[in-house]
Amino acid sequence: MAATSVAFNGIVVEVLTNDNYENWSVLVKNYLMGQGLWDVVSSFSVKSDDEWWKRKNARALHIIQLSCGSNALSQIKKCVTAKDAWNRLSHSFSSYMEGNRDIELGIFDDVVRQDDNIKQLREHVKADNWDGAKSFIDKDPRVVFSVCSSGRTILHTAVIAGHEEIVEKLIDLLTEKEKLLKMKENYGDTALALAAKLTDNPRMAKCMVKECKDLLTMKSRDDAIPVLLASDKGHKKMTRYLYNETPWDDLSEDEADDYGALLLTRCIRAEIFGNDSLASCILFI
Repeated sequence: MAATSVAFNGIVVEVLTNDNYENWSVLVKNYLMGQGLWDVVSSFSVKSDDEWWKRKNARALHIIQLSCGSNALSQIKKCVTAKDAWNRLSHSFSSYMEGNRDIELGIFDDVVRQDDNIKQLREHVKADNWDGAKSFIDKDPRVVFSVCSSGRTILHTAVIAGHEEIVEKLIDLLTEKEKLLKMKENYGDTALALAAKLTDNPRMAKCMVKECKDLLTMKSRDDAIPVLLASDKGHKKMTRYLYNETPWDDLSEDEADDYGALLLTRCIRAEIFGNDSLASCILFI
């Protein structure tokens, strides 16, 4: 019924599932463009103090939500911007469709193979059901190091779904915290890197950085550290937090990467300037 209703409204043929992301994303993007709303999804700048932008964002977010099935909707129900919702769905469902790819990065020798129990664990995490997830972890703590075909652990899954409380509880529960935090998925992203890309909520990053400062300078496959990933997505709060935590030397002394200049450029483009001293600090790098 849901799929028929959405199709009748002219947005998509069927709601988003694990098998149709490519077609779904094309239809929703075209619909948003036709409604003059795509700019709030694709823009680098979030203008949350602009009433016109707020109304456009609310309309775009509602369209994306209407086009989702229950599984997809559970992953974006806490998103307040259409941009964040779109990015979360892209990371979650586009990677699912690449299930036959070989796992290239981030695999430890004692990683547990996925089975039905682990799939159920992931569904509990996606649905923000900590009690259900913990029951599986209590039976076999090794499941936290299991990876799916995209190389992602349940910590990656929790980050993508935007469930910061599960991220915090999962890290608190572990004895081998750094081992899980440093695991990379197939695209070379740690859980912190994904948090930098997908959310402007520093709370999700703080619990990870607290346990492992090395994450701040671990590079993704595109050679970017988390603060650069956050600034590239226009995440103001996350960029400021990661900038203050990232060791100064890693921003200022590597002439080959020239991270300071790149960060400044991205901050200007995304309008990541407020009353603090972020811009003036970067200018002296």
